[in-house]
Amino acid sequence: MDFHVYAFGAEQDEGLEKLEETVVSTKHIAMAVNEELDLHTRLIDDLDSHVDVTDSRLRRVQRNLAILNKKTKGACSCMCMLLSVVGIVVLVAVIWMLVKYL
Repeated sequence: MDFHVYAFGAEQDEGLEKLEETVVSTKHIAMAVNEELDLHTRLIDDLDSHVDVTDSRLRRVQRNLAILNKKTKGACSCMCMLLSVVGIVVLVAVIWMLVKYL
């Protein structure tokens, strides 16, 4: 009868050791995921600040275009229209580069 008790105890010890290994492994995975989340949070914060800067620049350009439009009384020349399109294309390119490289 002592043999069965010993065998059961050894099985239980082995099971607990495997459980401990699983828990430690899970802990390491959780810590790695946490580090990755911290990195992504910092990257998103950086992207957010860049988007804010780009947004303020875009608003400034829009105000300048509105002023230019008022000065020409709505009859914008081809040159003004071309400059507006170029400005918009440049802003879109800047935003795309920010998103792509951050």
